[in-house]
Amino acid sequence: MRKNNLDDIKDVQQMYANKLMKIITSLKTKFIVWQDPLDDGVKVSKDAIIEVWKSINNLAEVVNMGYNTILSAGWYLDLMSGNDDWQEFYMNEPFSYIRRSQQHLIVGGEACLWAEYIEETAGWYLDLMSGNDDWQEFYMNEPFSYIRRSQQHLIVGGEACLWAEYIDETNLQQRLWPRASAVAERLWSDMTLTNSVNDATFRIDRFRCLLVRYNILIILT
Repeated sequence: MRKNNLDDIKDVQQMYANKLMKIITSLKTKFIVWQDPLDDGVKVSKDAIIEVWKSINNLAEVVNMGYNTILSAGWYLDLMSGNDDWQEFYMNEPFSYIRRSQQHLIVGGEACLWAEYIEETAGWYLDLMSGNDDWQEFYMNEPFSYIRRSQQHLIVGGEACLWAEYIDETNLQQRLWPRASAVAERLWSDMTLTNSVNDATFRIDRFRCLLVRYNILIILT
């Protein structure tokens, strides 16, 4: 950084952007830039197409700068809030957030499916998914932490629920595991032994690998 007279990470990003945009421009082709450099105050060529991915509320900000824009915010297919979340995708109308005179700047949209938790399979309500690592939320859901010690004997059990409105033979195993195993370890183990998600991750991963060996194709953890 000293060699290039750079003071901070913004300057590093600016130098990188300048070099990259120069190369791409020399190839006489269009290029797409994530919104992040703009968020960090980096100057980006007006020839760039900016992809707005963080929030649809950022769309007007980018369009107001005069950039051609692609929207992917609100269309991340790897994030599930329920099997009817397609309705949220459907109602995600970019033109609703900008003026009519700016509509020509929206040059496209993108439905994104990040692959961190995707492979060929694609509270404790297993039918509701907030992300592929939500087993951690199930794991840390300790009933005794909400009541007094003198009341613990009144908790006679727990239940992991999987309602079947959106479940059939094509996605049953993927919704069950390894999330149900996280609930099982929570309920069957002393609470003093189950206070660390980091410690549990090894066991959950090992259990997943065991299931995959038996051709039960379940989600990544």
